[in-house]
Amino acid sequence: MKFGKIKRIILFGGSILLAEVAKRISLIDIYEVIVFSSKRHLSEDIGNGKLLREFLDENNIKFFSEDNINKSKLIDGYIDKSALGIAFGASWVFEKKFVRKFHKPLLDFMGIDLPRYRGGAHYSWQILFNNKKGCCNLQIIEGGEDKFHKGPIIKRKIFTFDRHCCIPIDYFNQAVPIERDFIVEFLNQVKYGKEFKKNMLNEKESTYYPFLHTLINGWINWNWNALEITKFICAFDEPYRGASTRINNKRVFLKKVFLEKRDKDIHPFSAGIVVHKDKKFIRVLAKEGTLRVEKVIDENNNDLMKNIKLGDRFYSLTQDLEKAITFKATYSSKGLKNGQ
Repeated sequence: MKFGKIKRIILFGGSILLAEVAKRISLIDIYEVIVFSSKRHLSEDIGNGKLLREFLDENNIKFFSEDNINKSKLIDGYIDKSALGIAFGASWVFEKKFVRKFHKPLLDFMGIDLPRYRGGAHYSWQILFNNKKGCCNLQIIEGGEDKFHKGPIIKRKIFTFDRHCCIPIDYFNQAVPIERDFIVEFLNQVKYGKEFKKNMLNEKESTYYPFLHTLINGWINWNWNALEITKFICAFDEPYRGASTRINNKRVFLKKVFLEKRDKDIHPFSAGIVVHKDKKFIRVLAKEGTLRVEKVIDENNNDLMKNIKLGDRFYSLTQDLEKAITFKATYSSKGLKNGQ
């Protein structure tokens, strides 16, 4: 299949990747760039404290916010034979009727190893499973719930995340330049008339992992071993709030945590106890190992490291852990639909 001539590129959704792609292709004279996003995405911090809407404004990129893109009255004015649509984690399910408005295939960028890791919180789940496989996909959107993320792939690139990638921001920092260049390469291939082959997904290999909400799902279970706790805390580190636990009857968030030592003789009863304090870190025991913790903050982002004393214990209540494993986050264009 060929895409023909493209003059207008309509980007749907949000994320730092959408921002970077929008900026890059807006500098190419032959393209007009329009972004259709949502309240939730436009209000997201895409780095350095900057919101997506602020970034688009600063770069003179036209954008619109829609609660439901399928009911948009604005989009029709931008769809013609020269328009190409690409989605980036859009918060809507595109209906078949909407998809049929486009003269060219409507595409979805997916930065996961399709058909594996469908769902949400991709990097958090990969960190939990120690998965370093990176993947770029351009997938045809066929429309409707039954076809969600199941369309054929027309372009794919596989790469490996560096060994130093430990927390989500590490994954984002390495992936975004690769993913941005992947999109630019695709547009250049379209420009020069490349023919793309449709490759169907093997659904026998598919897996799904639910969306997560850091404040609800991110409670540390001190019954796990040291390695399991370390990976869990890393999965909720930057750019997210941090993994939750309690100390001295106060909810706190842990970040910058490393597995310092493995020791099978450490008894589970000692889990969570602060056994060493330095100027820059504390050591906390866990089953089968010792954690080095460099950042503890409260709900107002205040640094609590100075307040922690030797012998204090981190813990999570039973109700915290029950909510963490039973809560299934669902999101709309406005944000979390089923919050606390």
